[in-house]
Amino acid sequence: MIGLLFLFLTIHLLYYLFLFVRLVKVKSNTDLLTDSSSISIVVCFKNEENAVDKILSILLEQKSDDIVLVDDFSTDQTFEKLSRYRSERVKVIRTSMDRPGKKQAANDGAVAAKYDRILFTDADCLPASSDWAQRMNTIEKPIVLGYSPMKKTSGLVNLFARFETYMTGVQYLSYSLAGMPYMGVGRNMVVDRSLKASNQRKIKGQELASGDDDLTINAIATGENTGICIHPKSIVFTDSPSTLRGYITQKTRHISTSVHYRMIHQIMLGTFSASHILFYLLLLLGGLSGTISVKIFLIAYIVKQVVQISIHGLLIKKMNESIAIHQLLLLDLLLFLYYLVMPFILLIRKNDNRWS
Repeated sequence: MIGLLFLFLTIHLLYYLFLFVRLVKVKSNTDLLTDSSSISIVVCFKNEENAVDKILSILLEQKSDDIVLVDDFSTDQTFEKLSRYRSERVKVIRTSMDRPGKKQAANDGAVAAKYDRILFTDADCLPASSDWAQRMNTIEKPIVLGYSPMKKTSGLVNLFARFETYMTGVQYLSYSLAGMPYMGVGRNMVVDRSLKASNQRKIKGQELASGDDDLTINAIATGENTGICIHPKSIVFTDSPSTLRGYITQKTRHISTSVHYRMIHQIMLGTFSASHILFYLLLLLGGLSGTISVKIFLIAYIVKQVVQISIHGLLIKKMNESIAIHQLLLLDLLLFLYYLVMPFILLIRKNDNRWS
């Protein structure tokens, strides 16, 4: 059992020492390109009448002369509120077909966009600065993956949701740096329209409500055509679910798309979570049964936490996260429980084809 314990510990820490550490070394460009290519901003709305004024106030500060607002069959006053902002630089359209999820809305917005280079975000998000679009456009790649943390509020659900979102960001950004991009978040992502159009047949999961962002990236992104941007002013904040039920519903929709990833990505992501689960299971079972001595128990646990916290400390600062170092021990244990129970939750829950 001790041999297996240290095997899974080694596998887990290799991700930190050889993959996630790449993100630590990334330098955020402080210079803004004044001659960068033009960019369109596309935002999808569904029953977001209360968010319209807030997000438009920051969108109108962006250095883009083409902002496309897409209303996806809202049943409230969203379209009427959006229409008030219609101008030479702001287009307001309605989705052509009422389909599950927001894929159709995003596609219609991309078609209506003036430029080939398109920056996507969601109606319930808030860019960190008026330089957001320009910062994302500074990376001269057909695909640019940005970071979108959850806003800080009170409570354990919010704390864990922020940590799990941060861990997801660390993974997809690090994989991209390693030349293996596998997903991005539609809340903060640049995709050249021509690249997506020419690879449309490769994109899986067209029947799913979720996955319009990560499945697109999984199908068309390569180490050569993809870059990342994690400058503090390029971040886009999003709301966190306020309840455990809401969080689980959100995550089951997101995780259900991962079975459509390329096999190499599924294996690598599965190995990371499996090594985390198996380390804790062996540690706890060995400690309780006496198979693992207190000395070995402490050595294994301390080594794991020292390596992780050392890298987390650097990444949390770089990614402008609001997670405290002393919270990481609890969050690491909660992540183990999350990885352990989510597969069972996925088995008993039906697919949710809504988005709002």
